[in-house]
Amino acid sequence: MGRDKMLKEYSEEKGKLSSYVPWICLIDKGVVNKLSMLEANYKSNLYSLEDKILNHFPQKIEEEEKIINNMKVDIDRVEIQPNTENKFTSIILNGDKITDKKIAGASLLMAMSSVKTNTPTKIGEYRGFTLYSYYDTFSKVYKGVLEYKEKHFTDFENDSLGNIQRLDNLLDKIPDRLKDRETKLKEIKGNFERAKEEVKRPFEKADILKEKKSRLNELNKLLNIGENRKTNNWNKRKQELSIAD
Repeated sequence: MGRDKMLKEYSEEKGKLSSYVPWICLIDKGVVNKLSMLEANYKSNLYSLEDKILNHFPQKIEEEEKIINNMKVDIDRVEIQPNTENKFTSIILNGDKITDKKIAGASLLMAMSSVKTNTPTKIGEYRGFTLYSYYDTFSKVYKGVLEYKEKHFTDFENDSLGNIQRLDNLLDKIPDRLKDRETKLKEIKGNFERAKEEVKRPFEKADILKEKKSRLNELNKLLNIGENRKTNNWNKRKQELSIAD
């Protein structure tokens, strides 16, 4: 009787376990799906970072370094005048050199307002830089551009002497803009280094996903075995019934 009781208890426990398997499978499948989505997102971010490392960051660094070098050349290009309060000595407009500041301001106003296109058009030279003007259709203002190695932009207004001052201020601010560019380059290089470290990191839940997939496969095998046994038992039962008939 002891042996029969032990076999009965074993059979009951086995039956309970088999009834739990589908629920365990369902739970594990949900976990695997969630982790698989996280892994797919990780791989997508990884590919994006790899592309940035190969293309984006080197290109941006090269662009910024070129701009910085050009701005340094432009700083050296600026014609420094001994009188820091009055930097104006002359301006060339439409081929004519003008040394009187008031006349220069009025002539600049006429030259810049004669440009009716949104494409920068050369109107003269100032302090070693080529001078362009164009009409910004978006902001509805005339723009001034001074260029040697880089382009430097300012807004023109309906103020003759004020426009000369704006050109001087534009050149005076190149060193400040250079510092901003150097800061930007430093940030890009920092992001570049962080990206190179980031791509080395594996998917943090890779081991858990592997474990869950392995267990799910084993549970699916148990379910398949159980289904096969049910089918075999049912077929055997049908044969017995047909023989009995």
